[in-house]
Amino acid sequence: MGKITKSDRDQVRNVLGAGGWTVYYGDELELWEQVLGALSTVLGGAGIVAWIEWQLTAQLAKFGQKLDDLAEDLLDQVINILEDCITNGKSGEWNIGGVGIKVGGATYHHWWKIPGLTGWNKLPNTYQPYIGFRIAGPLPTKTESPNVQTETIQGPIKLSKTLPTPAPKEDPFPNI
Repeated sequence: MGKITKSDRDQVRNVLGAGGWTVYYGDELELWEQVLGALSTVLGGAGIVAWIEWQLTAQLAKFGQKLDDLAEDLLDQVINILEDCITNGKSGEWNIGGVGIKVGGATYHHWWKIPGLTGWNKLPNTYQPYIGFRIAGPLPTKTESPNVQTETIQGPIKLSKTLPTPAPKEDPFPNI
């Protein structure tokens, strides 16, 4: 029998998506790639603005709203926070007038063993940047709310502060 490997990737993704979050992931990064500043490789400038507007449009459809109906201040704040996170490598969670945004880096732990010869051995962690959106209900329109307030729930912190995490010595997921 050959080498067996496993990771906690599915469990980490389930936790990030819990609570109604729609989470989008960048490329999974190994340690050497993280050093190169992987979040800075995400689209910048007009490309990110278009992507954010597309994501909000998809979320708003659930409530019968359109992007054109939203207060400009709301859209501007969402775009500014995401651009800041991507260009400066920050992570955190925000509520902007009903739009939930979270940005960060998922850490996946990996293990291997050769049945009958070795126990579980730690492999290097991998990392994956993500951006999550959640809309809890209809958002304020141009006529309802000319000034939207931003609430910082967690963060911002430098993404590098969230990585790496210590690894357990025994099989952390015996049921996988």
